[in-house]
Amino acid sequence: MLFDKEIPRICAFCLYGQDYGEHSILCSKKGPVDPEDHCARFVYDPLRRKPAKGAAMKPVKDVDAFKL
Repeated sequence: MLFDKEIPRICAFCLYGQDYGEHSILCSKKGPVDPEDHCARFVYDPLRRKPAKGAAMKPVKDVDAFKL
């Protein structure tokens, strides 16, 4: 999604939106809206994206292998 050419035009990624409560966005232009809504004033803000969770770390079998 980071390098997608087609960025979804949703309020959750908009410059004018702020997180408001559990499942809503507070838009400075429209007021409280659903995160999946959009309008003509949409401006993409890459900092509004939530990154995907990383891979889980596997346990090390031999703990002594990393000692110096």
